[in-house]
Amino acid sequence: MDRILIIEDEKQMAQMISDYLKANDFDTDVVYDGFNAVKKITDEDYNLILMDVMIPGMDGFDVLKILRKNKKTPVIFLTARIDEADKIAALEQGADDYIVKPFSFRELVARIRAVCRRVGGSGYSKLLICGDVKLDGEKKKCYIAGVPHDLTAVQFAIVEKLMSQPGRVFSRQELVASFSGSFCDEYSRNIDAHIKNIRKILCKDGDGRSYIETVRSMGYRFREL
Repeated sequence: MDRILIIEDEKQMAQMISDYLKANDFDTDVVYDGFNAVKKITDEDYNLILMDVMIPGMDGFDVLKILRKNKKTPVIFLTARIDEADKIAALEQGADDYIVKPFSFRELVARIRAVCRRVGGSGYSKLLICGDVKLDGEKKKCYIAGVPHDLTAVQFAIVEKLMSQPGRVFSRQELVASFSGSFCDEYSRNIDAHIKNIRKILCKDGDGRSYIETVRSMGYRFREL
C-alpha cells in the first residue's frame, strides 16, 4: 500500500482528503504546517506528498526545496492560487503536478495514480496504454498495434508525458520540462517540430489522423482514436 503525506493547514479539508484516499487503498499521514512537514519527510519515506502552498511555518515552496536536496519523492501541490507564474514556479522547483482548489476527489486520485505511474511507484505498472499505443517505460520502447517503433529520447519523454493523462492539455513548457527538467524557451520553440515528427510515427494506418491533438493557444493533448 502506497504511503501519502498530506500537508494541509485546513484541518477539515485535510481529513476529507485523508478519508477519501484511505477509501481508495492509500495509507496517509497528515501534518498542518511546514516545520512538521520537514520533520516528517526527513524522518520517513513516502510514495507521494500532497502539499498546500500556503501553510504556516514555511510555505510549500520552501518545504519542496528542502525535500529536493535529499529525496525525489513525487510532490503534488494543492492550492487556491491560480496564477500561471505560481504553477511554473512550482514545476520549476521540482513539483510533479499542481491542482487548483476546488477540485474533485476523483480527479485528485487520478492525478496521484498518474504521477505514481510516471515515476514507477510501488503497485503501478510502468506500461502506459492508450488505444493502440503502448509505452514501456522500463525498456523505453514504443509499440503501435503491437509493432515496435523507434522514438528518440526526447520524443519518448514527450509522448510519455502526454499519455500519462490522456485528454489533459499540456502546455509547451510542460512538455519541455518532461525531457529537460526545466522550462527553457530555447527548447520550447522546438516543441512543434518534435510533435510533427512524433505524429508521423504515431499516425494510425496511414490515414492522416493523429493521436496528438493541437489545442489552439494552449498546447497539446493525447487522445484515443
